Amino acid sequence: MDNFFFPGLALAVGSWIYWYAALHKVRSFHSNSTLKRLLRLTPPLCMLILLAVLLRWSSSDVRSDAGEISFYMIFGAIWLRLGLLLVSLLGIAVREDVLERKNRAAAWAVCGAMVGTMLCFAGANIGSGPGPEVVLLCAFLSTTAFFGLWFCLERSLGLADRITIERDEGAAVRVGGWMIGLGLILGGAVAGNWESYEATLRDFAHYGWAAVLFMLPAIPIERYLSSRPARRDLQLNSSFGVAATYILAAGAYVLWLGVR
Repeated sequence: MDNFFFPGLALAVGSWIYWYAALHKVRSFHSNSTLKRLLRLTPPLCMLILLAVLLRWSSSDVRSDAGEISFYMIFGAIWLRLGLLLVSLLGIAVREDVLERKNRAAAWAVCGAMVGTMLCFAGANIGSGPGPEVVLLCAFLSTTAFFGLWFCLERSLGLADRITIERDEGAAVRVGGWMIGLGLILGGAVAGNWESYEATLRDFAHYGWAAVLFMLPAIPIERYLSSRPARRDLQLNSSFGVAATYILAAGAYVLWLGVR
């Protein structure tokens, strides 16, 4: 772990300096302060979520050691940056769609993906375990499922084109809420005290099945809402309601699971 700390810190700081420098350099982006605030504030919010989890629910030897907490915060910052790369691979390019084209819809989707990714990683830090390799395994399981299910939903509904080409802000708000809820479920599925690799995989399958069920109603809901044209303000209001419902339903499931 000591050998990773300083290279990891340099990688995390360097990659996020590049991110914020991109926000500053794209001239066309300055005209939309809402997008700027969303993208500037979401990464710190994600890191605060991780810090709260580490201080409250991580292993006792982590909670009592500032060096350990710093290590996992660096780990989480790198993980979040890698998640942003996967967002671009799935059809929403942060620089082109959000920054240069000032696409509000893309901004909502990207922010939802960031929070969902961090929830997957934060859940991997809950409970006692032998070390970083366990966190890495659990984070890999939850994050792979997260982007895999998002890919399935995107392929079923063509969400990337609707968000990037049609600029469907209502769809982006709904999918952003869905991704936050999905991150809650998958993060909860990998949370808990370590027993063995076999037990981890078994528990992930046992508790993570709800993520698949979570995707199934999203498809008919999205098709129904997308087929009903409405005024932009009304569509956004209903979309925020749907997004909040996704998050509350996922949160209720995680509370029902509890910390195992």
